[in-house]
Amino acid sequence: MPPITFSNAGVPVKGGITPQQADWIARSTAVGVTFATDFSGPHDFDNPTHTTANGNSAPLLARIVKDVTDGIPGTKAGCCLKINWPAGDPDGSPAWFGLLNPTWTLQSQGIAGAPFYIQFRSKIPLSRYQSYQCATFTASASGTVLTISSMTTGTIYTGQVVLGTGFGSTVRIASFGTGSGGTGTYNLDNNVGTVASGPMSTVRTDSSGGFKLCIVGGYNNSNPISSQSDIANEIVALDSNYRAYPTAYGHTGTSSWDGHYDIFQDPFSSVYSSTDFKQQNAIDRGPGSPDQAHRYCLYSQEIGANAATGLSDPTLHNVGAFPIITDTWMTYLLRINYQTVGGQTGNEFDMWCAQWGDTSYTKIATAPTGTLPCPADATYTNGPNGIYLIGYDTNAAASGQDTYQKWAQLICSTSNIPCPQAY
Repeated sequence: MPPITFSNAGVPVKGGITPQQADWIARSTAVGVTFATDFSGPHDFDNPTHTTANGNSAPLLARIVKDVTDGIPGTKAGCCLKINWPAGDPDGSPAWFGLLNPTWTLQSQGIAGAPFYIQFRSKIPLSRYQSYQCATFTASASGTVLTISSMTTGTIYTGQVVLGTGFGSTVRIASFGTGSGGTGTYNLDNNVGTVASGPMSTVRTDSSGGFKLCIVGGYNNSNPISSQSDIANEIVALDSNYRAYPTAYGHTGTSSWDGHYDIFQDPFSSVYSSTDFKQQNAIDRGPGSPDQAHRYCLYSQEIGANAATGLSDPTLHNVGAFPIITDTWMTYLLRINYQTVGGQTGNEFDMWCAQWGDTSYTKIATAPTGTLPCPADATYTNGPNGIYLIGYDTNAAASGQDTYQKWAQLICSTSNIPCPQAY
């Protein structure tokens, strides 16, 4: 084959491939790669090898689809993984999952003992945040009756908090009047007096933890459908509480999973609060920043409906954060180094992100050497062995509107994985 020479992005070059294809081939076939997929293969969506849902529910499994229209531009396959979340349905747990290393045949084989890297690309639509916001509309109120004259987005459900001028943070939809999700009247649980017609919105009041990006957990080699993502030493990448920026967490403790987790954030006494936190604890934009809000990703700078429900508009992200840009492909890289299972000596975690067009990563989260617990798991005795691409939202209520999440170009490796270079 003649040597490959690059030209304009997306245009075939010598060898019959585009720069994007060459970039994917270079990353996915490098030394150390244990598994890689662009979701174009004939067995990428075999059930139960690579798809699962709570109770193996057919409606949930039907949400996991191959999308051949929205892969990374310029790539040969043009494929990506898409998981749909229909309006009115609860956020169950359909997931694409598989082994981090297909040569492993036992659950006792895992990533512990040496650094392990996972890279994937993901697209989050604006509608994923609007599903959390649930609804935007024009309405007025009198006493305990809310009258919605027009709907802009989403659906009204009982239990939602109503946000707007004249409403406190605890006014909820108690029951339907003439409305049943759209225009009409709704009964409120508090008397708000007289509120003139104007723009309003609702947000969910469930104990949502924020939607997941991926889970590094357990894979049952002998019976894949019984695999468990939630194991004692899992690592989870997510958008915590819909704040519109990525974070991650691992479980606490040095024994079996005890129901607690530790997000990678650091206590920090800022000028805004003596009990502040750095939410993306690896972000430091330097002393030349205008202020601490721009220098760090601080909990005190959360913007949105209110402190209890978090951010409902991703365009208003925390100014110091590395944000999730909606409706565009972003790249994530996780580095997990479990040296001590059942302890934390030598254990490390790092997370990097890149926006579309970036040719280098930004480090957003870290657990420095010796600070990361790796609880012992009776089944997965050498740490996680599986990867779950999943948008699960813990304890979430029904989605307010149709939405989805997408993933592309998954790579697992024992070596560092470069940031994509061709766009």
